[in-house]
Amino acid sequence: MVAWGIIVWGLVLLGQEPPIPGSPEAEADAAIAEFKRNFYRPGSTEDELVLAVRTLGQTPHVKTLAVLIPLVQEDRNPNSTRPVATRIAAALVLAGFGKVEGTSEALIKTYNLCSTRGVSRPVRIQIIQTLGELKADDAAGLINAAILDRDAWIARAAVKAAGRLRGISAIDPLIRRLQFVEKKDGEKPASDVPDPSRDPNDTIERHRRSERQVLEAPLHEALNSITRLRHSCAETWAKWWAQARKDYKVPP
Repeated sequence: MVAWGIIVWGLVLLGQEPPIPGSPEAEADAAIAEFKRNFYRPGSTEDELVLAVRTLGQTPHVKTLAVLIPLVQEDRNPNSTRPVATRIAAALVLAGFGKVEGTSEALIKTYNLCSTRGVSRPVRIQIIQTLGELKADDAAGLINAAILDRDAWIARAAVKAAGRLRGISAIDPLIRRLQFVEKKDGEKPASDVPDPSRDPNDTIERHRRSERQVLEAPLHEALNSITRLRHSCAETWAKWWAQARKDYKVPP
């Protein structure tokens, strides 16, 4: 609530006396003004909209955060032509807002709003990736839950984010997911949609990779990152964790 209060406070400042020229507030105001001219210009192409978002993202500030977060969120206006690429770009640039208070909290709230499977899937993946880039400890609960998501690509993003956070709480869900993918069920197709990390026009490799192919290596990498250990399979990870978990501390 405090962080969101700061964002609201930043918005209120827009109606107050002009900030001192050259100050971070003045730079943010100028960046927002330029963004509005470019983003809301009639006839803007998708590439131009994305460029406007990326340019705004070069000025991390509570004011620019307050402009970018609504762009990430689901657009429920039936007359809107905002492309998903714009929402993804807005989530992506927020990886550079690590010093702006309220960024991770705003992204977590946005992720919870973006709950419609299919429509919001690429945006959810990018939000998770950004939270990992930010090393947002307050996102550990969201990321740990996403490790067990039925969508293997969302889980993959969460697994990688967990490896960046290096929190003890991620060890259990990582091992549980690894146990699952090593079983027969892990051989089923990862999803009914293409790999989001690939060019959609690429017809050589489509989306028929199994969950095990998608997740096994990242799961081991995340566990290695957190523990600085290497085990060969879920069984050995589980046995180690059963003995180590009581007094375990993440190594530097």
